[in-house]
Order: sequence, then structure tokens, then C-alpha cells
Amino acid sequence: MNVVKIDDFKKEAKRREKFEKVKNFADGVLTSVDEHKEGIAMIAAGALAGQKFLKEIMRNRMTNKRIKEERRHRDLEVYDRSAGCYIQLKRKMTGDELVEYAIRCRNGESKTAILRDMGLIKY
Repeated sequence: MNVVKIDDFKKEAKRREKFEKVKNFADGVLTSVDEHKEGIAMIAAGALAGQKFLKEIMRNRMTNKRIKEERRHRDLEVYDRSAGCYIQLKRKMTGDELVEYAIRCRNGESKTAILRDMGLIKY
């Protein structure tokens, strides 16, 4: 003989009640979809167009970020072949400093020595 506890019966009743609620909700959603097919198609098309638009914006944003990083790299770092490494600068060189730097490089001075004399090396 099986003994059924009241707690088990209550749990089973709650489970059936939740199942009925979910089933009623799903049926309501399906009838809504059937009634509004055209509107849903328009929303889906708009969502796809919006996704493409957002993708284009993100691509442009990443391109701009990469360009800014390249500019920072170009303005604040100098590669010294003799040392074999990049030299980080405290700030961007002014026009006069660039002219002096170019002249001294052509005269054969080391880039590290030039930048050290100008006080531009970060470390």
C-alpha cells in the first residue's frame, strides 16, 4: 500500500499549476505571432538593418582607435637601431626639436644621445 504525504500532493499540485501557466503563456505567444506576422517581419528587418549599422559604427570606432594608437606610437616613441629598442619620449617633439634631431642624426650621433641631451627620454 502506497502512502501519499500531504506535502507531496501539494508539490505536485504546484507543479501542475506552474505547467498550466507556462502552457497558457506559450499558447498566447503563438496566437499573438500568428495575428501580427507582418509587424514582426518589419521589426526583424529593422533589427537586421540596425545590426548592420551598429557593426559599421563599431568597425569605424576600431579603425579610429587603431589610428590614434599609431599616432601615439609615432609621436612618443623613436626606434634606435644601434640599441635595438624603442625609446619612449616624455612628450611630442616640437618643430625646432625635430629639425635639430634630424640634423644631428644626419651627422651620425646616436639617437639615444641626442634625445638624452634634449631631455626628452621618459626614463
